[in-house]
Amino acid sequence: YVRLAFSVAAHLEPDILLLDEVLAVGDFSFQRKCMDFARSLERKGSTILFVSHNMFSIKTMCERVIYLRKGEIVYDGPIDEGLRLYQNDSRLQPAPWFIDDGVTGAITVTDVKIMDDQGRETGMFEYGQRMRVRCEYETTREILQPDFRIGINRTDDVHCASFSTRADQIDIPSINGRGVIELRTPPISLVSDLYSLTVVVREKDYGRVMCAQIGGHFNVRHPVFAANAFGVYHEAGQWIVPNMAATPARQSGHGGQA
Repeated sequence: YVRLAFSVAAHLEPDILLLDEVLAVGDFSFQRKCMDFARSLERKGSTILFVSHNMFSIKTMCERVIYLRKGEIVYDGPIDEGLRLYQNDSRLQPAPWFIDDGVTGAITVTDVKIMDDQGRETGMFEYGQRMRVRCEYETTREILQPDFRIGINRTDDVHCASFSTRADQIDIPSINGRGVIELRTPPISLVSDLYSLTVVVREKDYGRVMCAQIGGHFNVRHPVFAANAFGVYHEAGQWIVPNMAATPARQSGHGGQA
């Protein structure tokens, strides 16, 4: 249906075009066509109203943002400040897919701090840096064998990685009341982009989901490793060049440490 609507709009060349979550469906080729078409209309003087929860697409497509909260306009102005307000408001909110049925919600993440390896709060990481994520939580009852998971998603909702206490063989017999848990990641190999954290807690290892909350946002920076050229992450490969003595190329400033 969205493809059909897009095809109709593409032939009409409207003066005003409303795109409502159009990039939430379809493959990459279709999404690229939508964005290229919108830009071509913009160059001709058309007005584009782009409605989306995808922060990366908004930053790419728009010069002005209107932020709606519960149907009310809370911000109208330059993009960076609007995105910052939205990201702050969504912090610690339930993940969009999580449904609290009154039974599963026995634990709440009360605070999440995103820090560098020295414990300083930051939202910007160089490629190859380590990240620390400190989560404070509170339970309403004892939770047996919890599996704490911290997931990383790109702003177009591509799931990039998950860290799990259970998968990493961290034995937590039970939790009850208030507590703190901290993750120290390996050197970040994600390419330059904007990402969000999701904190999920399961009971009894890989069992029922007890909570799933948005933990905040962060950026990864690198002058070469960009998403449109290198995908989601980059790690050095081992190359064999027949009949030639291959020598390692000069590194491009990873900043990575073992």
